[in-house]
Amino acid sequence: MSKAITVADIEHRKATLIERGKAVRIMLDAADTRRTQRSNLVAVVKAVESKSTGAILATVESATTDTTYQVTIDGPIRGRVRAMSCTCKDFDRNGRPCKHIIAVGARYVEARRNEYSLLKDMAEMFSL
Repeated sequence: MSKAITVADIEHRKATLIERGKAVRIMLDAADTRRTQRSNLVAVVKAVESKSTGAILATVESATTDTTYQVTIDGPIRGRVRAMSCTCKDFDRNGRPCKHIIAVGARYVEARRNEYSLLKDMAEMFSL
């Protein structure tokens, strides 16, 4: 004999799933915050940007061990990065940007910001 499912049962299950979803989002946000904080400790040993595609290939040292990782960030199209990868276990396990990718991205953005400021200053200096 099976139990009849009521509207109240369905609503309770829906509320439970919504709460679980909120909890997962909170945990993922906290993990992202920790990754961003830890990315400041990561040393980017070498980073090369492809002139034709804009892709970044970087070698990054681990913050805690003597291991190095290879980070690849594809060049942006219309301001959006298409793909990124890292050889670390965190990226392999989660598929989300790890602290190594965040470190390379932050350095890239800072370099672009400095480059833009320099070009802007030169344009003002030479009245371009």
